[in-house]
Amino acid sequence: MAIIYTYPRLANPQGNELIVVSDVNNKNATRLVTIDSIASLVPSSGGDGCSTSISTLITPNGTLNVSSCDAPVKLTSADGSVDISAPGANNINIQAGCVTTYVLKPVVCDGGEAISTNANDWIFSCNPQLAEFSSADYGSIQITNDGIQVGSEFSQCWDVSVWNPIGSNAEFECCGEPPSTAYLYNICSTSSGIDMPASLVLPTFEAPLVLVTDEDKGNRACYEFQQKGQVTPSTGNYTVNPLQQNQNCNTSPCIPSMFTNQFDFCSTSNSAIIVAELKQQAEQGVNFLRIYLDADQTANADYVQVLSTTAMSIPGVPLGSPLCYRKTASNTTEPATGGLTQFGIIPNATALDCDDVFEQGWCTATVRQMIRCVDEKVIYVPADYNYAIGDVYSLTFPSGTQPGTGVERSTLNGCYTASNVLQNTLDGIPSSILPAGEKRCDATVCLDGEEKWVYYECENTIVA
Repeated sequence: MAIIYTYPRLANPQGNELIVVSDVNNKNATRLVTIDSIASLVPSSGGDGCSTSISTLITPNGTLNVSSCDAPVKLTSADGSVDISAPGANNINIQAGCVTTYVLKPVVCDGGEAISTNANDWIFSCNPQLAEFSSADYGSIQITNDGIQVGSEFSQCWDVSVWNPIGSNAEFECCGEPPSTAYLYNICSTSSGIDMPASLVLPTFEAPLVLVTDEDKGNRACYEFQQKGQVTPSTGNYTVNPLQQNQNCNTSPCIPSMFTNQFDFCSTSNSAIIVAELKQQAEQGVNFLRIYLDADQTANADYVQVLSTTAMSIPGVPLGSPLCYRKTASNTTEPATGGLTQFGIIPNATALDCDDVFEQGWCTATVRQMIRCVDEKVIYVPADYNYAIGDVYSLTFPSGTQPGTGVERSTLNGCYTASNVLQNTLDGIPSSILPAGEKRCDATVCLDGEEKWVYYECENTIVA
């Protein structure tokens, strides 16, 4: 066959024109195919631009094939932190997500660690470095931002946990009333070393600066207002007095006064053993027979109650027992006696003497231990009555409230077994002491005070 090197161009192909091909599936045999049959092997764009779309992606994890020409393509990172989508023509949206949200809550140290429940003070973060601190076994942490420590009004320490709130439908009655509005106060830095809470939540706003007294312990400290919120007030027997306009954390009564008041130990027949021990210690250079306390804090005190310390080391007197002192001089220049931070003013003691404040139950002295027959309750009564150890006595007490406890003394009535003579505070003075019989808790006089029940038959009783 003659070799023809050029052919005329076909201007208007109809699709039925023939093309010579080699059939690789049949030993490369020479065959003819039409233009239409070749065109049918190419996917049609359908007029939507699919012929120019990306249908295959090569990734490190393998090849991604689009299932159809118009299938949407959505790319998401493996941990869900980045979301890539196509919101419209010629647009790609890249959205950074938060893999895990952590909540950091202030840790409040007020007689033990407590985590703040006030969500206004919480911090939320997606920082993955917080993961290792979110375990339940992990303690609190401190955090910094660009090298600056981050703290709250409550604390410099934080508790970390995963924040994953889940809503549920609940009636308002089920959720309870919201907490009442209260006011957070922080202790003045000048009050360091005083046994008072670092923070207090008060039910009312008294003033920006207040003096708080713990009526149970007798301690006092100044506090500064921090913030208002819906939180539960602190528990405790506190009284709050606003500071005057010319007073602040750096003035009296927030810091010790330049002057002190002189107090002498209450010496009575009941405290003779303690006085003898303190005199012996004074001869050795440790003198607690006479003490000096801040003049501002004891300005209106005729008698004070001081808790015994390890420095006193009085045999037979438990550590922290209340000892009574009487003011003997005012506004001295003697330095305050060290270590005596826990003291309180004995109220309404102007017309009293040392025997009176002991009998009211304010002071540690020589007492008799008595053990109640019915429930083995231990109380302390004056030791001057001629009790026989092991014998039983029926004791009656006059009505009245025991100082510092709120306990009605009349509830102490009953039979008691006489025990040891100790150094302790008085629970009460019996108004009558009746021997109940030698070592007999079951004597008639002891049973007279027991409750007795009387039953009456109903008028219309039906017997089955």
